[in-house]
Amino acid sequence: DVLMDAISLIAKEIPVFVLLTGPSRGYVIKRLKEMNVPHAHYYVDDYEEMVRYYRALDLYLMTSREEGGPLCIPESMATGIPIVATDAGMAPDMIRNGENGFMARSEDFETLANHVLSVHEDAALRDSLIREAAKTVQEYDWFDISMRYYKEVYSPLLDTLG
Repeated sequence: DVLMDAISLIAKEIPVFVLLTGPSRGYVIKRLKEMNVPHAHYYVDDYEEMVRYYRALDLYLMTSREEGGPLCIPESMATGIPIVATDAGMAPDMIRNGENGFMARSEDFETLANHVLSVHEDAALRDSLIREAAKTVQEYDWFDISMRYYKEVYSPLLDTLG
């Protein structure tokens, strides 16, 4: 419902095409049809194909209330797709609002819509978000994280053991 409410506001201002992937999205598809918003839905069973779908986007809009991740944040950042997200899951850890993406409270579809419109309207802002997101996502590389853990946690412990 938050996604649909945000899209309804966005679609009043700019042309919108919604690309959905994953399992059944019946509720979303029904609402998109009611709003006459063009869309496509694909079930992607080969995860490596997801890059192709990200590359088809102008922006990723994540509207979850709760998340265990979501992976769409680092994936968007890594593929050069600006992200506008709710403050669910790891979003507050990764997104620096206005620097490498935009974030709003989980129910605030109006702010989400305004952020989308800002990114759409301002090419310099969009390019800056993409550049900063690319830097951010590198901080989450598994090799870098494992080296940081080694230096900050394990190496001092090993030093004390002598």
